[in-house]
Parts: sequence; structure tokens; C-alpha cells
Amino acid sequence: MRILRSLLLMCAVAAAQVKHPAGIDVTGPLDAPTATRLRLKQAASDPATCVASPTEFYWNTATNRLRYCSATNVWSDVPAGGSGDVVGPASAVSGNAASFNGTTGKLIQDSGKALPSGSIVGTTDTQTLTNKTLTTPIITSYTVAGLPAATTAGQLAVVTDAATSGSCTSGGGSAYALCRATGSVWQPVGDGRSKSYWVQTIPVGINASGSNSGVSYCGFGFNSCSNAFFQRTVVAPGPGTMRNFYLHTDSTQGADGNLVCTWRKNDVAQTLSVTIPISAAAGLFSDTTNSFSFDAGDFLSLRCLNSSATLSTLRTYSVVVDN
Repeated sequence: MRILRSLLLMCAVAAAQVKHPAGIDVTGPLDAPTATRLRLKQAASDPATCVASPTEFYWNTATNRLRYCSATNVWSDVPAGGSGDVVGPASAVSGNAASFNGTTGKLIQDSGKALPSGSIVGTTDTQTLTNKTLTTPIITSYTVAGLPAATTAGQLAVVTDAATSGSCTSGGGSAYALCRATGSVWQPVGDGRSKSYWVQTIPVGINASGSNSGVSYCGFGFNSCSNAFFQRTVVAPGPGTMRNFYLHTDSTQGADGNLVCTWRKNDVAQTLSVTIPISAAAGLFSDTTNSFSFDAGDFLSLRCLNSSATLSTLRTYSVVVDN
């Protein structure tokens, strides 16, 4: 300590000890280059009085600090090597990180937290988390057009403008989708909602163009279609979204007209629809792009319009309903 070294240079007595019950006032240097120690008075607390000039010193046995009279009757610690030095506790746990104690910026303490055994990373460094729990994590959201390149496999992103529920490639809508990068493309992970599958497995005939203008309403669980809307409608028990419409025909479509099957809500056509072209062979057709939402109490039905004079037959059809 610089002040203590100065005291030793100024007040050292060569090869001898100076003892006086009242102390000694040194007003000039003591030339004692061979002195090995300086004995100061000791106390467990500050004496009641002191004078600042000449400066008084004593060793505080309670704090193990050198104290000096900085003003009349005012005692202060002698800085340990200069102003601004940081003071730590008497002991600490090896390997623990230090933290500030208070707001002075000069006192530190044992934080009680050990440093990680691996590399210490910064806020922007890549880090692999093991055995960690994420509490209310925030995942960055994007529009489909704003998604970054899917080159980092496993990266997750929330899409806020999916054209349909679960879409990660078609934007412009208001649906949400959780998307995962494969290393080349973004694919849907799932939207966290429950799903149900509505399936009609009983083959039903579709009117030819000469019968009821080729209009047929089809439902679920019936063994035939009807030209009356309310005879083949389903009342929605709750809100949801209908999507992924698959339809399998059981006959070749007539050469004089196509077949269009469209889902309707309250007898109003929706975008979810399948068209079987003229002369199309029996097979599977689908619309996995469009969807529509509905509320509890809405009437849902499948309306097929056959523009051919030849009767068409549906073997089966199905949709996915998100609740």
C-alpha cells in the first residue's frame, strides 16, 4: 500500500522501536532506511477523537483495515492501493462468479453461482441448451414473404399471414402456422389445435344435368344425395376451420360436362372446392389449398353441380376440421 510505504519511509526508526505512551508527532522525515517495521496503535473501533493534521493512523482489528483521521474526529479507511479499488469479502467459494454488493461499484461479493464448465458465450453466440426449461419463450414471427432462407434445419418460425391454416409457403391470409426449416424448405409443424376428420364412405350418386339442373346436396352418413339443401346439411356444433377436401369418384366423368363439388356455409359457396374435368377417369381429386372458417350453428353442406348428362358417382369424400 502506497500510503503505508510512505509511512515506513517517513517514520521508520533504524533497527529500533520507538515507544511512547502518548505517541509521537512526526513533523519531518525520519531517516531510517534499515527499519523493518512500524508499530501503530490498534483498536476494535474508531477512537472518539482525532486530528487530521498531523494525520493520525491506527489499525482496526475488527475490520483488519488501516484507518486514518481524514477530518477532525472523522476516521476513514486508507485506500488499499489507490482510489477506486474494489474490495471483496473475507472469503469466497472457489469457482463462483463475483457480483457487485450494493451500488458503489467498489464492493464485490460471492454471487453464489458457479461459472459454467463449458465456454462462456455472449448474447449473440450460438449455444446448445441441455436440460433447460424454456419459460414463456418468444419465437420470432414472420409473414410468408419475410421468412428467411430455410437453410438451418430445425429452425422454427411462426407465420402470421398463412393463406390457410398450417401453410408455410402461401401467404396473404390471416391464418397462423408454426413452420420448421428442413434445410431447403419450410414445412408446417402444426398449429396446436385439435383436429377431426369428417368422412363419407357410402357411395352416392350425383344428378345428371337433366335432373334438377344437375344439382345435388350431399352430407355425411347418408346413402344418397338430395336436391334439397336442408335435407343434407350439417349443423356445426362449434367454431372451426374446414380444409383438406379429398374426393374419390367411382365413375368416368361424362364427355359433355365437368363436375364441380363445393362446400357451402349457410348455403353460400366457399372457396373449398374440387372440379372433376370432362371425361376424367375415376380417381382421387383434392383441394388442399383453400379453407374456410365457420361458427357454432352454421349450416355446412357439400353441393355438387354436374354439367354432364351422364350420372356421376362419388365413392367417398372427406375433410379435416380444425377446432
